[in-house]
Amino acid sequence: MHETEDKYAARHAARAAGLSTGGLRLVSSSSRLVWHAPDANAAITVTRPGTKTLDQVAHETRAIGAFADAGVRTPRLLNGPIRVPGRRFAFLTEWVDNAPPPSRERAWTLIAEQASLVAGAATEGIQPVHMPAVAQSTWRELMGPDEGERFSVRWDDARSAIANQMDSGQRVVAHDDLHPGNALIDASGRCWLVDLEYACIAPPEWDLAALLVLHRRFGDPRNLDALLTYWPSHDPERLAACVTAREILVVGRLLLMRTPNAIDEGKRRARGLFGDGPPWRHLPQEPQHRPGHDDVPSSSASPDVHSALSPQLHSHPHAVPGSNR
Repeated sequence: MHETEDKYAARHAARAAGLSTGGLRLVSSSSRLVWHAPDANAAITVTRPGTKTLDQVAHETRAIGAFADAGVRTPRLLNGPIRVPGRRFAFLTEWVDNAPPPSRERAWTLIAEQASLVAGAATEGIQPVHMPAVAQSTWRELMGPDEGERFSVRWDDARSAIANQMDSGQRVVAHDDLHPGNALIDASGRCWLVDLEYACIAPPEWDLAALLVLHRRFGDPRNLDALLTYWPSHDPERLAACVTAREILVVGRLLLMRTPNAIDEGKRRARGLFGDGPPWRHLPQEPQHRPGHDDVPSSSASPDVHSALSPQLHSHPHAVPGSNR
């Protein structure tokens, strides 16, 4: 719909960085746009109009530097943030060719290997996780009086649990959105973590808890025991608290998207939280490209933790992660 404006924004960012605009190719179109600038071998990430602030994009660029300094493999920042026309922002990173994916199990192993290094990143300039207050009347409106009231109690309990862990325990940097859709695996079999927009300071078990939620609710990753070895010092009680909080947050974010499909699935998942619900399902995803793939859209849904969060949830630049699928 906005192809001309989108490409103009990408060209503007490339020119601002002193790069050639020849051969620009859109490779990902979801909550934001990613373009390949082949002459500079760069990826240009451009926000959609009005969806991000300069501070939020600057936070992501700081996270890229912090990850790289800690030895985490992530595409190097070339330039940014850059203000572009149309209430947008952009930044440029080095391009990584995404090779044909290995087995799912191998992909998860490579992701866990890199993710385990994230906690060593410097926390300076990284925002802590934050979970906003939501009025009980909002949940009652979305879910009905009885379920809404029960879920409101769960939501507030999760907020308190997160706040307590942040106040009393160790705090480290987390990626906050781990899944194979946010990793590139090159021809040498090296994994590169991407999409650091939700990176945050969190309890040490925060990223591991996301993998447990995906395993428990969707069966992917399958071999969880192998991934646990990358977090040998995790505290079982803190991990259990993080898993419980993240499951509630996943459901809450779905409901707060306020689309019919999201509300229906959110209510289904909420019944599971109360002990009598069906298995969770992924929401259907719009076709999108991934960097390094052939220029053909994929219709498969990627595993969830963040990808298209409701803007209504973000009273703080970096809200606690959840799933929209």
